Amino acid sequence: MFAFVASYFLFLRNKDLPPGPLKLPIIGNMWWVVLQRLRGKRIARAVKELADKYGDVIHLKFFKFNVIFFNGSDTILEAFVKRADVFSNRPQWLLEDVRTGYGIGFANGHEWKNIRRFALLALKGRYHYYAVSTIYPTITN
Repeated sequence: MFAFVASYFLFLRNKDLPPGPLKLPIIGNMWWVVLQRLRGKRIARAVKELADKYGDVIHLKFFKFNVIFFNGSDTILEAFVKRADVFSNRPQWLLEDVRTGYGIGFANGHEWKNIRRFALLALKGRYHYYAVSTIYPTITN
C-alpha cells in the first residue's frame, strides 16, 4: 500500500498543471474541502488563502475532475480576455448527457463562434444574402 501511494506522488502526478494542496489518489482534494468546512471556513476564503501560498493560479482535483482557480484581477483579465480562445470552451463532461445537437447554449469553440455570429446577425435584422450564404453552410456541416 505504501509503495502504491509513494509511486503515485512520485510518478503519476501531472506536472503540467498549476500547484495546489496535496491530492490524494482517488478523492483528490475532497479531504481539503471537508477539512476547511470542519474548521468553519468558507471555501472562497480558503481558496484565497491558497492563492497567497501557491500563487494566482491554483489546481484542485475532485475525484476525476480537475478544477483551476484564478485569483486576482490581472490573472482573470489575462485568462478570459487576452487568451479567451484558450479558456472559452465549456467542459465536455458537463454537456455529454444534455447535448443532442447544435445550439448556442451547448456549442463549443469555433462552432460556437459561427452559430453566435449567425444568431446575432439574424437578431439584429442585418443579415443579408451574403452573410447568410457564407455563414449558414458552416453551421449546417
